Amino acid sequence: MAVAGLTELEQEFYRDLLVEPTPEVAVEEPTPEPETVVEPEPEPTPVAEPVVETVVPEYSGKKYIPLENEKEVYETLSKKYRYENMKPEEKALAFIAKENPGLDEDEILFIASSEYGIGIEKPDLDDLTDEQVVALRKQDIARKQMLNKADSYFNEEASKITLNGIDPLEDNEDFKSFRQQRAEQERIKLEQQRNYENTIKEVTNAVKSISELKVPAEIDIDDRKFAVDVTFKMDAEKQQKVIDYSKRYSPSDDEVKQFTDATTGKFDWKGYHSELANRLFYKEIAKAGLRQGLSQDREHFIEKELKNSTLRNNDVSQTVQKDFDIVDVWPFGR
Repeated sequence: MAVAGLTELEQEFYRDLLVEPTPEVAVEEPTPEPETVVEPEPEPTPVAEPVVETVVPEYSGKKYIPLENEKEVYETLSKKYRYENMKPEEKALAFIAKENPGLDEDEILFIASSEYGIGIEKPDLDDLTDEQVVALRKQDIARKQMLNKADSYFNEEASKITLNGIDPLEDNEDFKSFRQQRAEQERIKLEQQRNYENTIKEVTNAVKSISELKVPAEIDIDDRKFAVDVTFKMDAEKQQKVIDYSKRYSPSDDEVKQFTDATTGKFDWKGYHSELANRLFYKEIAKAGLRQGLSQDREHFIEKELKNSTLRNNDVSQTVQKDFDIVDVWPFGR
């Protein structure tokens, strides 16, 4: 663009100034994305490992055989197991010999063959008469009975043969002392359990025998005092409450002294639990005493209440049919 009045040099100089500037285009800067806050993962709650009670197993003694007794071991084991490798017929012969110690070998073999058919070949049944077949059948049964009897006898004899081992701990003084302490602890534990069971039995019997409580009390009603013997019934539910309370409560030394007969040393279970029941149900007993006092002073009570009545002339009283306890309307405990 040429401007009038300017030389060429001036126009050269001002050329850039005369050029209209290119309007700037506003470039929107990218909105920064909100940073994602990554919360740290909560640490896992430690799981309480179950408490495993250490149970000390009962000691089972183990016996050892000294090496110098090797020959004795061999002889004992040979005697114990020598009949296991025998054939059934050999066991039967040995058993017959045991049962007949005065017979020689030939006589033993004769009994075995003639009575039990041991050691002889079984004949062909087709060559025998009916009577011979029956006799052979009886002999087979007798042989089976003899074999079973011989086997049972030698098994029982083998069970009686044992090795004489040594338990090293049997001569250990520390271990002996330990076993004595364990035995004493078990004895004390059993004795405590028996005493506890006997005590619970005494408690139950004593409480079950308490059908009611007789509690002397002095009741204040306004300006009057009444001496009453409160009769408080003990039903099965109340008796059970006393039993449960007694299980959790240990008598003090003074209570033991109070309820123990100085002459016989016998504890008064019934008297003691009557006192416990008095403590446990003192509110109910106080309420029952007030009821008895009000019953004795009913006429005076009614006369006074009528005087203090808020009823005025022309007021109409209404009768409401509902359960009514005079104690509930009395300013109890005031």
